[in-house]
Amino acid sequence: MLSIVKEFISYTHDQNWKLEPVALESSNAVSSYQFDKGNLHFLFICDESRDPNFFQILLPYIDDFSQEKKDIVDLLTREYKAGKVVVLEGNRVCLSMEQLVFSESNINLLFERVITILENMYADYRNRALALRNNANNL
Repeated sequence: MLSIVKEFISYTHDQNWKLEPVALESSNAVSSYQFDKGNLHFLFICDESRDPNFFQILLPYIDDFSQEKKDIVDLLTREYKAGKVVVLEGNRVCLSMEQLVFSESNINLLFERVITILENMYADYRNRALALRNNANNL
């Protein structure tokens, strides 16, 4: 039987990333781990008891939301069809990707692709937020 959590632990071990368990308030059954890649802090979440084929990887807090950034949030969500820009409680901007997996075949490539897309989304968000800030300063 496929275990996404075991596969992800193995993948991060192969990448030499330090993986730390995280306790989430929502459920004890959820497996969640945090890890850093470069200067980005990621969160991996999987609830194998509810859906053993589903996982989510997030950049949980990349910025504070303001109404001026709403267009950036909407635009990136449309451009990155597999990824989402979400505003969480406390006006925290978060990047997220959710995936369904039905085979261990090439699962490491899927993990790699999800993380790369989130990195690209982060870079796009930062560039657009910086341009927005620069435009506001030039007024």
